[in-house]
Amino acid sequence: MSGGSFDYMCYKVLDTYGGRMLDPVLDQMLEDFVKVLHDLEWYESADYSEDNYRRTVEWFKTKWIGKPAPILRDVVEQEIQNMRKRLLTAVAWTDGGATGGDGNK
Repeated sequence: MSGGSFDYMCYKVLDTYGGRMLDPVLDQMLEDFVKVLHDLEWYESADYSEDNYRRTVEWFKTKWIGKPAPILRDVVEQEIQNMRKRLLTAVAWTDGGATGGDGNK
């Protein structure tokens, strides 16, 4: 393929918001983030390796975030809760225990 997994949204984001953030730092951050979106789209289209995408993500995080900020701990905790909910839903678990069977948890 050649990109396109997300209908080339990375270019649409840049065309829509590029140079319009009313802040030069945010304009540059957006341009750099579009590089992440591009590499994700190309990875999903099997044009780039996951390693290539991950390198771009790390480059962006290093440039714009630097050392992990305290808010990242909150993001990790929320993702753990989201994953827990998805997994419990996938196995049809309820607050009352397992559904079906002998009711053992």
